[in-house]
Amino acid sequence: MMTRAKQLASELANWRQLSADQCVQNQQQRQHWESFIVEEWVEVLNGMSSVPSPSSKSTAERWWGSVLETLATQSQVDAGKPGEQCSQELHEAILVLYNQLGQDSPIRHHLLTVLSSSTAKSELSSFVNLITKDPPNDSAAAAIPFFPLWAHKRLDPNRFFPPLLDGLAHLQVAAPIVDLANYVTRRGWATQHPAVSRSHQLENLLAGVTQNLQSLEKPSPQSENQLKKKHKMIQDGIALAVSLCDALAWIGDSAALAKLYPVLQLGHRRLRVEAAAAIFRLGDQQGSELLADLAAETSVRPRVLAYAQELDILGQVKPEHQSPQARAEGELFAYLAQPTHLGFPPTSCELIDTRTQFWPGFEEPITCYLFQFTYQFQKMEYRNIGISGPLSHSFTADLTNLRIPEIYAIFAGWQTEHKEIQEIDAGQCSTTQRAALRPYLQMIEDEGFVDIEIVQLGLFFGEQLLIATARQQQEHGVAIVGQAGIQWYPTENSPRSLGAEEVYMIHKGRRLLDSFN
Repeated sequence: MMTRAKQLASELANWRQLSADQCVQNQQQRQHWESFIVEEWVEVLNGMSSVPSPSSKSTAERWWGSVLETLATQSQVDAGKPGEQCSQELHEAILVLYNQLGQDSPIRHHLLTVLSSSTAKSELSSFVNLITKDPPNDSAAAAIPFFPLWAHKRLDPNRFFPPLLDGLAHLQVAAPIVDLANYVTRRGWATQHPAVSRSHQLENLLAGVTQNLQSLEKPSPQSENQLKKKHKMIQDGIALAVSLCDALAWIGDSAALAKLYPVLQLGHRRLRVEAAAAIFRLGDQQGSELLADLAAETSVRPRVLAYAQELDILGQVKPEHQSPQARAEGELFAYLAQPTHLGFPPTSCELIDTRTQFWPGFEEPITCYLFQFTYQFQKMEYRNIGISGPLSHSFTADLTNLRIPEIYAIFAGWQTEHKEIQEIDAGQCSTTQRAALRPYLQMIEDEGFVDIEIVQLGLFFGEQLLIATARQQQEHGVAIVGQAGIQWYPTENSPRSLGAEEVYMIHKGRRLLDSFN
């Protein structure tokens, strides 16, 4: 039973003797590790601890990270199952490897996730100890181990607080720590906010973050690397300030008003919303006026309306900012402004279509909105189309030349998840699946298509489909071949043109929407 674990442990320990290609090949064997039991993971971690860790950003490090991520994912899936807690041996192996990887390691946060996924007191104590004394350096990585805590059916605040508050000394984990304190308070699991005795510290922390953000808002000539560093500092500062505004409102000390009002002078709209809501919750009626006025800012409108309803001041918001279209536009703006997408709201936006229709995943018809949004830059313009209603989403690929039904179809095809709908990359197809595709490949060759490259096998409610790029005369495009024959979708040869995956989304979405409607 332990042979496979011994083999993986040996390969990981001998990473220096492996080429980059071999490390990549080993990383692709993830399916073999997903069924490891606790004893096998102990052997794997001990093997990793027996040698110095790979250098940063190397293929070997990415392979190590993939192994640890698999363990973390398995721990979250198994959380709460009888007999699936960390054994003492695995617990010790995690602590040894975590210490060896060091603070700068971009992969050791996965080990913290294993600990935070547990319900056992010893593992959670180790999690608190490491987060407060030796957290990962990167704020994004440091926040990930907190995610399993939100999945607990009931979280005992006494297992984390007050010791976890010592981590406020490390800015990279301050935001998730404050968020956790806010969460247990909001859920009623804590009789008072866990940081109530540290309100003065939180106020000073907010003042420091506000001052730092004010300085970062000042324009200055910088290199690309400096701009990236500045952008990350701004995002980290915003995340912490949002958490602190919420915490100070829950604590309820009106002395915090002096630190909240300067936040309203910052350029970031979300921060102004959080500060205005906190000011009102601390008893200052001016906060409700400030909050209602912020509904005019499209990107924060969903947040403003949610707060206005929660605080029973929806009547102060102008009706035109509460209409279904205004709400839908706000949802799309908020989506586009997220750091994981374009990072800031568009310059302008125009409604190009709205219709009520049956949509995958919804039992009743839902109103869908298509908006064309535009970003104006100094030397260029970026334009595309996004959807709001059943979801808020946009693509990198240019949708502006598609017909309206095709635009709805691509969003429906992208969103739909069903066990009878799958895509398998060409390189992952089995021998049987490849054999089933040969008649389709022959069909497309007989029709005169050339430069054929199979991209995917599509499984659509029992039907097998061949998705391939090809050329017909001088026209490039995507062919989808199935029982109904060949469907040809010409594509442009440009950086933002539709690829095979997007074309297949249109194909799937069109079939789904046609059948539903």
